[in-house]
Amino acid sequence: MRKSCALPAISLLLILFPVLTYGQTNVLTWHYNNWRTGANTTETVLTTTNVTATQFGKICSAPTDGDLNGAPLIVTNVPFTVKGTTTTHDVAYVVTENDSVYAFDANTCALLNSVSMVPVIAGCTPVTTCEQPVSCLSIGGGGCQTIAPTIGIISTPVIDATVGANGTTGTIYLIAETQIGAGKSPSAWIHRVHGLDITTLNEQPGSPVQVAGSYASVTFKSGWQIQRSSLLLLKNAGPNGDTMLYAGFSLMDGAPKKLGEKPPGWVFGWDTTNLSSQPTGLPYVFTTTPNGTGPYGPGGGVWQAGAGLSAGLGSATDPNTYIYFGTGDGTWDAGTGGEDYADSFMKLNTNLSVASYFTRADELKYKSMNIDYGSGGMVLVPDNTFSNFPYISLNSGKDGNVYVVDRGNPGGYNGVSNTNLQTVPGKFAFLSTSAYWNGFLYDAIVGGALKSWALTNTCNAAGPVCTTGGHLSKVIFDYGVSPSVSSNGTTKGTGIVWAIETYDQETGGNPAILYAFNALNMTELYDSTQCGSLDTPGLAVKFTVPSVANGKVYIGTQGEMDVFGPVATRTCTAAAPKITKRVARPTIMDDDR
Repeated sequence: MRKSCALPAISLLLILFPVLTYGQTNVLTWHYNNWRTGANTTETVLTTTNVTATQFGKICSAPTDGDLNGAPLIVTNVPFTVKGTTTTHDVAYVVTENDSVYAFDANTCALLNSVSMVPVIAGCTPVTTCEQPVSCLSIGGGGCQTIAPTIGIISTPVIDATVGANGTTGTIYLIAETQIGAGKSPSAWIHRVHGLDITTLNEQPGSPVQVAGSYASVTFKSGWQIQRSSLLLLKNAGPNGDTMLYAGFSLMDGAPKKLGEKPPGWVFGWDTTNLSSQPTGLPYVFTTTPNGTGPYGPGGGVWQAGAGLSAGLGSATDPNTYIYFGTGDGTWDAGTGGEDYADSFMKLNTNLSVASYFTRADELKYKSMNIDYGSGGMVLVPDNTFSNFPYISLNSGKDGNVYVVDRGNPGGYNGVSNTNLQTVPGKFAFLSTSAYWNGFLYDAIVGGALKSWALTNTCNAAGPVCTTGGHLSKVIFDYGVSPSVSSNGTTKGTGIVWAIETYDQETGGNPAILYAFNALNMTELYDSTQCGSLDTPGLAVKFTVPSVANGKVYIGTQGEMDVFGPVATRTCTAAAPKITKRVARPTIMDDDR
């Protein structure tokens, strides 16, 4: 049971990237920062004039033992120890569905180290008592229709880094899931939180710890859950001023099938000082639908297409930092005094008690329709960007609407009209998270173009999103897209929107396609099919996002990390590889995680 504690006044590090003394940039978390803006504004190499097929392309590929659902994280100037010898590297860290963690040289793709998060149990019997990565046949409904073939590490980790005179050191935090026994019916499933030294990939003292807890009468069950939303790290957020790690959980497709219900969504918070020895009352535990029932609940999963929980201030008069996220469909009764918050914008205190929420006015209509509010993550526009709307969050849902929420007063629910700041109506589903840069929001519906929305103080009295003044790409994204943006501040000619065509595939299928667009008008600058097979990445993994840093672009695929950047001038004459479009599903699947 979670114990409520007095909230500390915390200072939240929301710097987009720590910039090192020699001018390089780190990517330590999903979409670059805890606001989840998706913008790296310290990129000094890549511009709209040099990102072309003749000057930009694939530099190298780094093979892995499984699919990369999480975004690559980049740490520069790491004194990495290999076989007793320490040398300095810029390092790309990636994690796989097979429960492995890799550290590659970020410039050459050379393997520095890799470790498995599957415990080695002496004398165990492989098919009964040994642990292995979770088979997609054994969890949820066993349909393997959202993630396959294994479900080990599927969220983006987070890194707590310290820049020192001798290089960058720190800890990478991640959550891995294993099962005991092989086949379709293992005896148990286990989620563990790991903290690894980024210079060796060794476990830090007190690591790992099993994910376990209860809320009211509900107990967390790993066999029903996946940990898809990326991890959040908050400095000074613990009861003793310690650093806290937060993670969200949602159901796996069909779980638990035999009951015809949806397990609840969860959020956990751990003090990182020693994962295995938590202060009294920790870890913090919250479930989104503690009193939910079938046939459409409990539900309320926290998946957000892989986006991380967001964090930031609520208003100029409130010194506290809050955690923000969206939930999926399921039981909802918050508007009548209940504690079930499916399909809602959630604002939690750092001890995971509910501070406020927003739910669509027509939520009761959507109860059984698989129209998740939380099908993507919450983007917090940097504080005071717009004087009329100084503390806002932006997100889009499966209903096709774009929602602007006042972080200080999300709005709750009245059953008559939406109580958030602004709702921009749409018809087609979003399964992705937007990016924000320099007065524009970038996103794409399923089967739609990548769109830039203009945001201003004046285009709409109710909110900042303008329905005119944006631009559309000529490229259609089969499954929508969560883009990233790179720029050198607001310098003209440096704003680039990066996106990966990921298709709708769990295994096999088509190669990913990396696209680059001019951020001001959405004209295409480059894509990875323009030079024949020279730049072809690995097979696509849905919901993946590119990480851009120090003149390079990193993407995860099925079985490899691919790195793109400036190349020697070349002539591209080869025909582009043929891409076969996916076979369309008749409807958006429930729990398209």
